[in-house]
Amino acid sequence: MAKRRHTTANLAVASGSPYQGGASVDLNFIPLDAIDHIEVLTQGAAAQYGTDAIAGVINIILKKSPSGASLQGTYGSYYGGDGITSAVSANVGLQPHSGAYINVTAEVRNHGHSNVGAIDERVVNPAKPGDVSGLQHDGGARLPVH
Repeated sequence: MAKRRHTTANLAVASGSPYQGGASVDLNFIPLDAIDHIEVLTQGAAAQYGTDAIAGVINIILKKSPSGASLQGTYGSYYGGDGITSAVSANVGLQPHSGAYINVTAEVRNHGHSNVGAIDERVVNPAKPGDVSGLQHDGGARLPVH
């Protein structure tokens, strides 16, 4: 099964549809290592940004540093060994000439699939909530024996 990179890329623009092609912003597209800080404006945001900002505004301020570098990595999984998740991120700031800067960030993420679902043993035999006899263990799930 393939995962979609852009979850908002499939827009149903049908006449009479309540969505009409609208999609929210995918903040997951911004690498975390590129963010310097986040401003949350709640009071007076409408005066500065117009009536679309009555509830508030979130400003994501990106890094502007002309020097320095960072490299980060994470790796993990569930106790059972599935759901392996990894991420690598790098950021570097450069100053090509006086008064200018270039700040570049790259990030790669991978989130493996996991299946931790099982039959609710309380539903199989409600009279005996702890009784799992009559169930066959099959990997991560317990299936009734026929």
